[in-house]
Amino acid sequence: LVQNDSVERQRRSSSVASESKRHQQTNGTKEAYAIDDLGTKQARLIFDYVAQTPQELSAAKNEIVIVYRLPGMDTDFVMAEKGGKRGRIPLSYLEVL
Repeated sequence: LVQNDSVERQRRSSSVASESKRHQQTNGTKEAYAIDDLGTKQARLIFDYVAQTPQELSAAKNEIVIVYRLPGMDTDFVMAEKGGKRGRIPLSYLEVL
């Protein structure tokens, strides 16, 4: 079950990342820089995310979280906060509002 969950997460992540790249190519770079340029933003999860490490934050589909980047952070992740908890979430799981 864990392996199937991991494969499904990778499939969804690839699909969302591909869609995001298409969106950036057709609509300019606004989405690509939304978090970096504007600091703290709100984002909605488009899939459930289960933390894989203690540094990550679990959140459910459609939850709203506060997101931002930290210096030196992996570009595939953002820091997210909800309910007083903080952790990393893959950018591909989020829709920046």
